[in-house]
Amino acid sequence: MAYEIYRTGATVSGQSASVRANYDVRTGGQAVGAAMAGAGSVLQQLGEKWDLQEADTQFTQAKSQARQEHNTFLIKAQGLEPDDYQKAYDESIATRTTFTPKNKKGAREYANWLTTLDPFWMKDKNDLMKATLDDNGRAAGFGLYQDAVETGRMDEYAIHLAKGTKLGYYDKEEAVKLKQKALNDRDRFIKATEVQRVAAAKEAREKYETETLQVWGYDYFKNKLTLNTVWNSSMSDEKKRIWDDRIKKQQEGILEGKDQKTDVIRKSEVRQLALNTGTGANTPDDVDEALAEMRADFALDDASYEEIRELMQRTFLAGQIQTIQGRITANKTGLVNLPSEYDLNERIRMLLSTLPADKSGMAIERERSLRQLQMKNWDRYSKELTDYHKDHPEAGIDELYQYGEMLLTQYKKTPDELRATSSVRVGFDMAIAADAMSKTGKYKNQVDILKLQFNLNPEEVKDVQALIDKGETLGDITEYLRGIE
Repeated sequence: MAYEIYRTGATVSGQSASVRANYDVRTGGQAVGAAMAGAGSVLQQLGEKWDLQEADTQFTQAKSQARQEHNTFLIKAQGLEPDDYQKAYDESIATRTTFTPKNKKGAREYANWLTTLDPFWMKDKNDLMKATLDDNGRAAGFGLYQDAVETGRMDEYAIHLAKGTKLGYYDKEEAVKLKQKALNDRDRFIKATEVQRVAAAKEAREKYETETLQVWGYDYFKNKLTLNTVWNSSMSDEKKRIWDDRIKKQQEGILEGKDQKTDVIRKSEVRQLALNTGTGANTPDDVDEALAEMRADFALDDASYEEIRELMQRTFLAGQIQTIQGRITANKTGLVNLPSEYDLNERIRMLLSTLPADKSGMAIERERSLRQLQMKNWDRYSKELTDYHKDHPEAGIDELYQYGEMLLTQYKKTPDELRATSSVRVGFDMAIAADAMSKTGKYKNQVDILKLQFNLNPEEVKDVQALIDKGETLGDITEYLRGIE
């Protein structure tokens, strides 16, 4: 009977326990009933409080178990093929329902909590599946890229890029750049000697490994690198085993509830490695390897990781730019006889003082023409070195330096070689102008031809006419105009 009083709050007299009189006019029996009702109200409050505590305890425990189950699913899914992800996810959802609290209030809160989090957990599953598909697709793409560069079969690679764009593991801009890069690398491959072909293949391999390790390092930092990704890649077995161990070590730590806590001594050592990338003493790969090891040991928090990565990227890029600018500036003297305007003016003064007036004019123009040819040659050298860095943003300091020196030997030409190269262009210019003259019949002298081809302004037309009047040949005059373009 006391239990019924607790549940309903009724009194023996049948009155509500909450009804109170201003004056105590009750009979003895009524007083006893009121006292019992008051006790029942206290018990009800205690019961409700206990029920809330029990609901909260069971709900908290169920949430912890569900989160643990989700983490377990994500780890197990890394060993699955994408087609098996949904089945494993459905099994995981079924497991989560077994954690439902027995307390009715706790059960309702748990059900609502699952409904709220389900879209986020579904996204985790989809992201993991897409990452595996993307990684598998990109790994296949690397093989097709190598085949396209080495054999010229661009169609298969182009089809792969188009398909990859539709599936989402390439965006459109990236696909266009990759196709153009393959075409550029194919041209380089054709021009290379057998020794250079071997070097090019090695370079492509190293680039693939560098870019892959960069992606792996960041995904590992985000706890998203999967065993599937590692073992489906084209990396060496040694690298695969290293990353296999790291992933398993990371998974074990997560399951044990470990947190990343920065080891300040190791962090300072890795910071120095990052600074060394600017001089070439260390590479970004060295830094990424050290960061991955610290993460595997749960010795580097997120903020410290981002700090060192940002420092490394900024320092490495600054070192690359400094190296390229250094090669361009230093090698100007190797490609241009008169690197500065001051040098040219000094040369002109020397010619004016040593040659007769009727000879110095053309000698000075030839010096200017040669300098223009050399400056254009140096500009092409600079552009090719800069373009190499654009195509190979991961190129180290030593690699850029050596490539700059290799280009120097290709672009270093004698004045006669430069004139011979230019004369080919001059020949085309003259042929085009002569062809236009023969078709229209409106051109009556050499000035008209040159004005058409070089789009001369009135002042330049006067200069050309003066050279013609001096008896200079059309070839010499055209070469001179090519130099001042």
